[in-house]
Amino acid sequence: LDQLAILRLCVFFFNDTATTEIYTLSLPTLFRSLRGEEEILVYEPEVHRDFLGRADAVVVLDVGEIYRLGRLEEAFMRSTAAKVCLDHHGNCDPVFHHRIVEPSAGSTGEILFGLLRAMGTPLTEQVATPIFAAISVDTGSFSYERCTPDTFYTAGELVAAGAKPYAIHLALNWQRRIGEVDRKSVV
Repeated sequence: LDQLAILRLCVFFFNDTATTEIYTLSLPTLFRSLRGEEEILVYEPEVHRDFLGRADAVVVLDVGEIYRLGRLEEAFMRSTAAKVCLDHHGNCDPVFHHRIVEPSAGSTGEILFGLLRAMGTPLTEQVATPIFAAISVDTGSFSYERCTPDTFYTAGELVAAGAKPYAIHLALNWQRRIGEVDRKSVV
């Protein structure tokens, strides 16, 4: 599974004032270098089923079709939490109570950036780095046709806030353990 697929499977659970990130698969080293390991959980049905049931809201990023949640789909469907979809793709299943979908955006990270700005969230390096990484992955390192001037403006704002493009590039593209490399494609 590539970085984009893993990033798209990211799901945030809000419970009271605490926010926890849970992923459906184990994260490669590259994502762990961008975020502290203590903030990241890998979804295990036996362990997290109750946690999901207690969540007030579940915000799914960059996945509008719930079948793409994989093994998290069943628990997601059973949850009584408010379900929010934040995506730049046009497809968004009706199971979501709230849909923040902006097909004109080059990436979901840009939409998230706009929401954080509108809420007055301080833009720190800790906030800017994962959003810059999300935009970079979702736009093919800023090369896809969906990139707009707004994509680059947002990236500039994130760099001004402390995101380090070269360090993020290295983390996303060059820092992998041998077990994370698809050996079938290695010549």
